[in-house]
Amino acid sequence: MVDSTECLDCHNDLVSEDAFVRSAHGGNGCTSCHLAGMQLDKHMEGEAQIDDVKCERCHAQETAEYVGGIHFDNDVACIECHNDIHYAVNRKGDKNALVNVCLECHDDQESYMSSIHGQSLLKGNADAPDCSDCHGMHAIKEVLPGTTNEGQMFYSSTCIPCHDDKEMMERNDVISSSVQTYLESYHGKGYNLGFPDKNAGCADCHTAHNVQPKEQPTSTVHEDNIQNMCMECHTKATPFFSMYYAHGDHSDSENYPILYWTFMAMSGLLIGTFAVFWIHSILWMFR
Repeated sequence: MVDSTECLDCHNDLVSEDAFVRSAHGGNGCTSCHLAGMQLDKHMEGEAQIDDVKCERCHAQETAEYVGGIHFDNDVACIECHNDIHYAVNRKGDKNALVNVCLECHDDQESYMSSIHGQSLLKGNADAPDCSDCHGMHAIKEVLPGTTNEGQMFYSSTCIPCHDDKEMMERNDVISSSVQTYLESYHGKGYNLGFPDKNAGCADCHTAHNVQPKEQPTSTVHEDNIQNMCMECHTKATPFFSMYYAHGDHSDSENYPILYWTFMAMSGLLIGTFAVFWIHSILWMFR
């Protein structure tokens, strides 16, 4: 085993010894990754060239996930994301750092940073989703909107786990019945039956990255924009059509009074009809 200080004596212009020691890889020697460096004499004479680092030697699980993802298919190597490999520290839980890495290539997703998710993340909210919460960390799949059931299923399946967490929603002052009401709707029933490509998913209406509160004028579900959003699928949608309750809750009299009282009236009519029918039948039997 070659002492790392011997490597750093020559390569101190590339690697800071102090920073490397404090990094996540600081407990490893240089030759743990750069195997050719074990032949120090030949390397110094130029006969043993430093070979490419094989991250999979230590990170087998991450590599297996990566090989099944879109980054592998497009030759995006580990070093493209982990480009501070000699100084990298453990950033587990640092969502801002992860988003910044993704934005180095995906600069077209700046809309995420202006969204309710991105703004919440910038304020230090640990509940706010970062890129990996939706797309995964290493096993990142290509999303093909409207072409496959799997791709369209992604539009809702990534949102449901968080928005179905009532405790998380309550502490973030977000409606906690959105998943239940969606799944009970026409759109949600189609999703549950396995036909997401024929029904609207969460991202179809709210978008995938630029998610805004409906009170925000730039929101796709704002009252001034909702008709155009509906017309993406329902080309003949009218203003009245767009008043459809996508998340209507018949038990919520405060936010959906018409739906609530209609439900109560129809339920009363149904119970009353059956009550009169059975009372009439019982009295007729005695007669």
